[in-house]
Amino acid sequence: MKDYFFPLEVTSKIKENIGFKSYYLSSLDKLEIPTVSRVLVSDQFYKDYLNNDCLLNLDKLKEIIDKVSENSKSGLKSPDKPLIISIRPSKNGDILKLNSVLNIGFNKDTVEQLGTFYLRPKFAHESYYLFICNFLQEVFNVSKLQILNIENRFIDSKKLKKFRDLKLNDIKELIDILLNFANQNNFKIPYSIYEQAGMVIESMYTKWLSKEFKDQKIKENFSLKKGLPLIIEEMTFGNLGENSGSFVAYSRDPNTGEKGIKGDYFQSKQNFANFRFNSEFKDISNLDKKFLDEIKEYLETLESFIKFDLCVEGVIEDGSLRITNLYEIPKTIQAEVKICNDFLKEEKLEFSKAVNFINSEKLHLYQNLECQSSITDFSFAKGKLMTIGACIGKLVFDIQEAKNCILNKQNFILFSKTNYKWPKDIIKRASGLILDNKQFTSVLARETRELCIPTIAIDDFISIKNKQIIFENQKILKSGDLITLDANTGRIFKTKKKLIPNEAVSPLKDLIRESKDHLSLDFYSFGKKSNYQESFVETYLWDTEEIIKESIDDLDKLRILFKNIQPRDLIKIKNNLRDRIEDKIETINQKNLQIAFPYDIIASLIPKVDSILDFVEISKLDYDYAQQEILKLISLSKNSIAGSKIFINNENLFALIIQSFLEAMWRVQTKRDITYNFILSNINSPSEYLYFEELFLNAVNKLCPDLNVNIGISITNSSGVVNIKELGKLCNYIILDLDCIRGNFFGFAGNIKVAQDLSNFKIWNENYYKDFSEDLKNFLNAFIKPIEGVKIGLKNNRAYKNNFKNFLLENNYDFVLCDDKWTLNAIVNLVNTKT
Repeated sequence: MKDYFFPLEVTSKIKENIGFKSYYLSSLDKLEIPTVSRVLVSDQFYKDYLNNDCLLNLDKLKEIIDKVSENSKSGLKSPDKPLIISIRPSKNGDILKLNSVLNIGFNKDTVEQLGTFYLRPKFAHESYYLFICNFLQEVFNVSKLQILNIENRFIDSKKLKKFRDLKLNDIKELIDILLNFANQNNFKIPYSIYEQAGMVIESMYTKWLSKEFKDQKIKENFSLKKGLPLIIEEMTFGNLGENSGSFVAYSRDPNTGEKGIKGDYFQSKQNFANFRFNSEFKDISNLDKKFLDEIKEYLETLESFIKFDLCVEGVIEDGSLRITNLYEIPKTIQAEVKICNDFLKEEKLEFSKAVNFINSEKLHLYQNLECQSSITDFSFAKGKLMTIGACIGKLVFDIQEAKNCILNKQNFILFSKTNYKWPKDIIKRASGLILDNKQFTSVLARETRELCIPTIAIDDFISIKNKQIIFENQKILKSGDLITLDANTGRIFKTKKKLIPNEAVSPLKDLIRESKDHLSLDFYSFGKKSNYQESFVETYLWDTEEIIKESIDDLDKLRILFKNIQPRDLIKIKNNLRDRIEDKIETINQKNLQIAFPYDIIASLIPKVDSILDFVEISKLDYDYAQQEILKLISLSKNSIAGSKIFINNENLFALIIQSFLEAMWRVQTKRDITYNFILSNINSPSEYLYFEELFLNAVNKLCPDLNVNIGISITNSSGVVNIKELGKLCNYIILDLDCIRGNFFGFAGNIKVAQDLSNFKIWNENYYKDFSEDLKNFLNAFIKPIEGVKIGLKNNRAYKNNFKNFLLENNYDFVLCDDKWTLNAIVNLVNTKT
C-alpha cells in the first residue's frame, strides 16, 4: 500500500485505506469540478509511524507537501506566493470529532509575503492570527475559552465591540500578545511549514491512540486496528475583500427534501465553519447569478455521480469559485423519505439501494414523532457525540421549565451547565440533552447513556446568559425555542414556531409502493365474488412455521438457487407447499381460522452480522427506556431490520410462499364457509407492517380478490421496536403474543444465541413454569390500552395457572387465542365455571 495517492488514482479498492472523506472528495477531480490541490495520505503512513517507534518520516512528509505545491490550482499561482496548507482527517477521523488545522505555513515572513502578494495585508494578518489560535488549541490543547479571554480583553482595551473593528496595527499587536503567551508557556510554534505540519500530524496520531479515543471507538463499533488517513491540501482565501467569500450549499431542502439550492454565503470570510471574524451572511440565492448557476451545475453532477444528496462547502477567491468539501445533507426524517422517492423518479438510485438509506431508526423517528421540525437556521452547533438518536422538543434551562412541559405533555430538551442538579425523574422524561462541553459533567453524561437519551456536548458558542445560548453569526437559541437535536451527527437545528404536522406515513407509503415492481413471480387471478360477514370469534391459532420448514428444507440454499432455478422448479415447490397447507386447513374444523405467517423465516435469509439484536430485560425497565434501548441495538446493525429491506432481498421466496398460502386458502373457501385472519408474526414496527401489507394485498388482488381474509399482527417486544399506538393506526387486528416475550420476563437477557441454547435445558423449564407474576400483569396493563376500531387479543398457553386465569377474566381483551387444544379446553372450562 502506498503512503499517499492523488485524487485521480483513487478507486473503490482503497476506500478503507484513504477514508470515505477522501474517496468522495476525489470525485471533484474526476468530474473536473474546480477544487484545490490535495494529496490523500493513506493509513499506511500512520502504520509506518507506529512501526518507527512513533516517529514521523519527515522526508516523506516533505515530499507530500511539495506535491501539493506542484499541483496548486490557484488562479493566482506564482513563485512569489508562499504555500499555505491545511491538514484534516478523512471520514474515519470525523467520526471521532478530530478537528482540522488550517493555514499551516504562516510565520512572520510568509504573512508579509502573502499580504504583499494580494495587496491586502490586513487579510494576511487575520489569517495568521487564526493559524496561531488553531495551532495552540489542536497541538498544545489550549482551551478556546482561554484564547477568547485574551482576545476579548484586548478588544475591550481598544474600546471596540468586535474583532472586525480592529485595524491592521491592532491585529499585529494582538498577534504579538498571543505569541508572547505561547512562549511564556513553552508552546513553541515552528517556523518551517514542514515542522508545523509534522507537529499537527503527530498531535492527531496521539489523539487517535489515546484511551479516550479507544473507548469512543469501542462505543461506536469502530475497528481498533484501523489507521488514521489524512487530507493535505492547499488553503483558499475567501477573506480577500468584496469579491471573495465562502459558502455552504445544499442540493435539497434539509427540512422538506424538496429539490433546489439552499444555503448561506459569507462575504469576506475564509472558511464558513471555523473563522468567526467578518461573519455577516446572506441567503445563497442572493449570490451573483454566475456563481449560483455554477454551484447548481456542480450539485446536479455530483448527485448523479455519488448517488446521495449533497451539502458542499466552497470558496470564492478573488472572483474564482472552488469546491472545498462535500458530505451528505444533515436533514429531517421527512426530508430523508422525500429524497429517496425523488431519487427513484430521477433514476439516480435503484429501489433496493434507496431502501438502504432508510434504516430502522430513521423510520421509527419518522413514524412516531408527532410532528416534523422546520429548519430555519442550518447547523447551530456541532458537538461531541455522547448518545445516538434524534429528537424534537422545547429547549429548557431549569427544573420548573421542564415540569411545565411535563404538565402540558410537551416534548423538551434539557440544556445543562455544570453543578446544575437535574432530578433523575426529569432526565428520564426528557427527549434529549445538550451539555456545556466547557463545563462537562461526566455523571450526567453517564446517566443519559444509561437511559439512552440522545445527547451531545457543545462548545462552539460564544456565551450563555439569561437562558440564551449565543453562537457565532449572531444566532441565538433561547428558552422555549423548538429545536431538533440530531445526536447521530452531533448537530442542533432551530425550528419554526409553527410545526409542520406529520401527515401519517404517506411519503413512506410512496416509497413502499415501488415494491410492486419487484415481485418477480407472476400471479394469476381466480375466484368469484361472494357475500361475507366478518366475525371476530377466535378460538384457534395455526402456527405455520414447521410446515414451511418441512416443505423447504434449506432456505439459505434455496435463496442461492433462485439465481439459476427454472420457473417449472418454482412451480413444483409452490404446488407442494400449497397442497400441504390445504390439507392442514382441511383438518382444522374452524369457521374463523387464524394463520400465523412466520415472518422470522423470511428474515432469517438476510446475511447475519454479530449481535444484530440482543434481548432487553423489559421487566426491570419502564417501557420508554426498553423501546429506546431496543432501537439503539437495531441501529447498530449493518443490516437494519426494516421490513422493506428483508422482502426486497427475498422477493422470489416471498412471492412463492404467499402464493402457496393464498391458493390453499381459496381452494378451502370454495368448499366451505371459512374466514381467515392472516397474521404476520414476530413483527413490531409500522415500517415492516406497511411493507408487508402492500405486498400481501397486491398478491390477494391478483390471485383471489374475493378471499375472505383480514390482515393482522402478532407482536412481541423482544425482537424490535413495539409501538402499539402507531400500529393501531395502520392495523385493526393485533395480538399480543405473551409466550414470545416470556424470555424478557423470566431471565433470558443477554445475547440471543444464549437464550436459544438455554431453551433446551433445565433453566428454561424452571423459568417457564413460574407463576404469572404481578410485575408481568402490571406491565401488560400499562402496555395495552384500548384503541378505537382495533381488536386487541392475548395469545398464551399458560391457562392452567390460576393467577393467569384470574388476570384474564379481570381484563377486557377482545379475544384470547390458544395454540393447543388442551389450553383451549382449560380456558373454556374456566369461562363456563365463572359464568
